[in-house]
Amino acid sequence: MFDIGFSELVLVFVIGLIVLGPQRLPVAVKTVVGWIRAIRSLAANVQNELAQELKLQELQDSLKKVEEAGRGTLSPELKQSMGELRKTADSMKRSVQQSIDIEKAEDEANTIHQPPAAAPQPAAAPQPAEPHSVVTPASAAHQASAPAQAPQPAPATSHTDSVAPATTPPVKDER
Repeated sequence: MFDIGFSELVLVFVIGLIVLGPQRLPVAVKTVVGWIRAIRSLAANVQNELAQELKLQELQDSLKKVEEAGRGTLSPELKQSMGELRKTADSMKRSVQQSIDIEKAEDEANTIHQPPAAAPQPAAAPQPAEPHSVVTPASAAHQASAPAQAPQPAPATSHTDSVAPATTPPVKDER
């Protein structure tokens, strides 16, 4: 397909080793292999769906030809086979539609969604961040536009009245 020989593969491997290093090269190779597998499975799924659609279209075309050829002059055997063909066509339509629905559900599950934009909150009452909250560019801009607040120093209290100053007793050397 690409006409890549062994020497070219070795050259690509050596360049990858130099650029990525020995620690990141296996991770990069696994990632690329995962992408290739995903693309191949996607291509196989598309090919299977097209084959099913073509079979369904051919079945419907042949059914229409039979219906046009002899609407009232069909024998009971032909009418029975036409009924079976209709049932088969309907079941194929349902199976194709189910596979399309399943793929849409999988695509929806693998899609990253942005949370709906909430109404702007007043700066005086910020809400605590949830442990699994997602930061969007809009919320990041809102946080960046909030005035910076320095930590407040602890109020100085006088301990002289209630607590004696902490001193450590001298340690005697017993040598």
